[in-house]
Amino acid sequence: MNRIAVHQSIVHPVDPVGLVRLAERAGIDSVGLHVATTPEVETWWVKGIGAAMLRDLVAALLAARVTVLDVGRVRLGPELRVWDGQHAYARALELGVRLGAQFVTARADAGVADDPAELFAVLDELAGRYRLRPLLAVVAGTPAATPPAAAAIVEGTRGGIVLVGYVRVPAHELGDATAPGLLATLPPQVPVVIGEPPAPVTAPTPPVLSTTPAGADDAGAAQTDEAELRARLTAWRAAVDALLRHPAASDR
Repeated sequence: MNRIAVHQSIVHPVDPVGLVRLAERAGIDSVGLHVATTPEVETWWVKGIGAAMLRDLVAALLAARVTVLDVGRVRLGPELRVWDGQHAYARALELGVRLGAQFVTARADAGVADDPAELFAVLDELAGRYRLRPLLAVVAGTPAATPPAAAAIVEGTRGGIVLVGYVRVPAHELGDATAPGLLATLPPQVPVVIGEPPAPVTAPTPPVLSTTPAGADDAGAAQTDEAELRARLTAWRAAVDALLRHPAASDR
């Protein structure tokens, strides 16, 4: 059976602990996290493995029996050539291995003059030390603008691209019109992630909030928001199940 995960990007500004709670209640097995190179998560992860969020998140994962599928994101830049334990890419790798992730996601930026294939190979070697497999995101306006371009960059490494290492299904496309069995031939070892494709430009940063209400006055609104998110995740999970179900399979 394919592992199903929900990515943090579709529930932001819910914090990682809140994401785990939502995933558990929606019957989703795994989560994907941004831990670096994404401004809106810096509040939680700027201290890396020393972050209080890591302790709280590990406790939540164990209690809910939810796993972490991937962490991200790593920028393919020349800084990868010289190890720097204080850099964002090091944070992603160190948090990834501590959270038991399988993948670390990466992005090739348009403004980097260096060969992205060379940089991805460096990341592949670094990620291997942490028992992680790097996946390159396909993003318009970058050297990895199309799946074939991204595949050429990762060729010859242990890594892959998002759509091959795992399949990311855009949440906004999951609905009644989704064709049953569309992913029925997907090999069972390939995870399916409910998320959104990376934006080609940086969107305005929303306020960082938590599903935990700050005070009594906020309790009703927080509970309503969480209930709505849980309902959406449950519906998206059901839609993915339909995508994975072979049309000839018995309806059980």
